[in-house]
Amino acid sequence: MFLPDEYIPPKPLPLPFYSSPIDVEPIQYNVMKTLQQVGFNKDELIKELTSNGQNMAKVFYFMLIRLIDYTALPWHQANSGNTFLEPDQDETQLWTYDSLDSGIDFDNENCLSLAEKIDWDIGNKLEIDFKKTETITISGHSLAEIMYEMQEALVEFYYYYFHPDDQTLLATKDHETFIIINAELKEESTVSLKVNLFSGSDDDFDELIEKIREIVQDSLA
Repeated sequence: MFLPDEYIPPKPLPLPFYSSPIDVEPIQYNVMKTLQQVGFNKDELIKELTSNGQNMAKVFYFMLIRLIDYTALPWHQANSGNTFLEPDQDETQLWTYDSLDSGIDFDNENCLSLAEKIDWDIGNKLEIDFKKTETITISGHSLAEIMYEMQEALVEFYYYYFHPDDQTLLATKDHETFIIINAELKEESTVSLKVNLFSGSDDDFDELIEKIREIVQDSLA
């Protein structure tokens, strides 16, 4: 498979490392529902949360339960062509263990249960109500090819992005518009691309969607 030299391969987010498996039984329904909204199916979510080692399900899970804002990622470390985003409000200090204000023993080798350490009475406030969502089906191309084209589209419109795994792009424009792109392999050579506007400008989102549809018709036809 040929990919241009400019393709940025997946790289883990600069986040604290969570290696212990998580007991899913005490997790509130709204938290699981929110994680599925991001793009995980239920079986995949349970498998990743209960596994050893770090993965994106755990990252999003801890972001939710510790009330860390997705918009507060260290965007000055993100990719965006040949330019760099200046740190906003000392982002380099946002992703340490101390900033989590955590009483959790992350190195505990036993299955991690947060039932007694978290206030689970969170109601609906953790449900992600995306401002807009577009789903685009693409056939005949690999995930890497699709993600490369999405990276090019983001750079063209001045987004800074993280590519934490082969299915996900997290992007921001001017610290105001925040977008999550998730690609899910539905069947052989068919990918469902879900583009979510987390917050920010509807116009920016619509402009990006128009570009993505143009790419699908041309480069990914």
